[in-house]
Amino acid sequence: MKGKFFIVSAGILFILVITAAWTRADDCRPLAVTKDHKCPACGMRVAEFTHWHTQMVYEDGTNDAFCAVKCLMAVYLDPGKFKTKKKVKALYAKDYYSLAWHDMKAMFYVEGSDITGPMGKDLVPFSDKGQANGFLKDHNGLKIYGFEEITPELIQKLRNKKGKGM
Repeated sequence: MKGKFFIVSAGILFILVITAAWTRADDCRPLAVTKDHKCPACGMRVAEFTHWHTQMVYEDGTNDAFCAVKCLMAVYLDPGKFKTKKKVKALYAKDYYSLAWHDMKAMFYVEGSDITGPMGKDLVPFSDKGQANGFLKDHNGLKIYGFEEITPELIQKLRNKKGKGM
């Protein structure tokens, strides 16, 4: 009887361990931004720019925090220039109004508004297209982009007025 109990208990424990490991591997969330985080694209300290936080989470579970959308996108669109060799698992940005983290690929970005980011002109991130439209009208924005519409040329334009690179 004790033998059967041991085998059943060991089986249940094995299933629980495997389930926990599997859940942890798929549970990909942004980490807390600390005062020690520096933007990999521009070198700025990230923590104080709460409306602009973005994160790149890698397959190995590590992350990089960025000061704004244009810096994260510069690295994402041209990882070789920034010597990034890790495989990206997820991208996150904070909604400009709610400050809640969202998957960047499902967000909307306003270009050309009278609101500037930590390093000047930037794309302002929203999880809701209606709020992005309202912001565009209220803040003299030029255009709303979906994630897939953001190009290296747009990021270059936002990062460097002279157009000499990302």
